[in-house]
Amino acid sequence: LTNLQILILRGNKLNEVSEFVFYLPSLKELDLWGNSISTFSIDHPITETRLEYLNLSMNKFTDLPKAVLKLTHLKKILLDNNQLTKIPSEIFEMKDLEYAYLYHNNISDFEAPQSIKNHLKTIDLTNNPINESKIKKLKELLPDCEIH
Repeated sequence: LTNLQILILRGNKLNEVSEFVFYLPSLKELDLWGNSISTFSIDHPITETRLEYLNLSMNKFTDLPKAVLKLTHLKKILLDNNQLTKIPSEIFEMKDLEYAYLYHNNISDFEAPQSIKNHLKTIDLTNNPINESKIKKLKELLPDCEIH
């Protein structure tokens, strides 16, 4: 498994994922679309991973797991069709993150970041109950980002 770069576990009715997948040294893409995962039981930061793409769409997340927010090489995260209610400020501190797909959730708020350290190119918030003034504030914080 040391050379595994892509792991696809789509639609397997998983409730949890072993933390060992985050320690696969060559893993760059992890696709967990369409399961029943609501959290990761990882208590410590995952800094050894090379993970760049993480698909958590169509699961049961209500909060973004803290472990995900510590993925230092993550460029693209898909969290659409979950039950998220807010965007944590740490997402703006993920230095390599470029794309965040958060559409079809219950997001009505975001925590204002102290500083923005990433290079977000796209953040998709369509079909969330977030009001226009919050979107406007987000656009002010991320003037070079395409926000839907």
